[in-house]
Amino acid sequence: MTAPIGQLVQLWDRLTGARPLDVDDEDRVRLDTWELDPAVQNTVTERWAGATSDTITELADLDWFSDEVRRLHGFSVPGVDYTHAVETDVPWPAPTT
Repeated sequence: MTAPIGQLVQLWDRLTGARPLDVDDEDRVRLDTWELDPAVQNTVTERWAGATSDTITELADLDWFSDEVRRLHGFSVPGVDYTHAVETDVPWPAPTT
């Protein structure tokens, strides 16, 4: 699985020329080549067919997904002490000219 930050890094590498730019037949940049691979699609199709409330934890990594969503939105970031008080009334920096 590719985490959202991994997809961002891939896009950056492709846009800067560090890696080849993958485009589709309409010249659109593609970041989903792994997800569209037939082997991955077949596995997803099989898992969806067997997914129920009772089997979902066996078929999907819900902890990984939940952790990625939290980190994407700034929560559960390693090294951050969420019990520590922080100043929230901070003035916006003045523009420099």
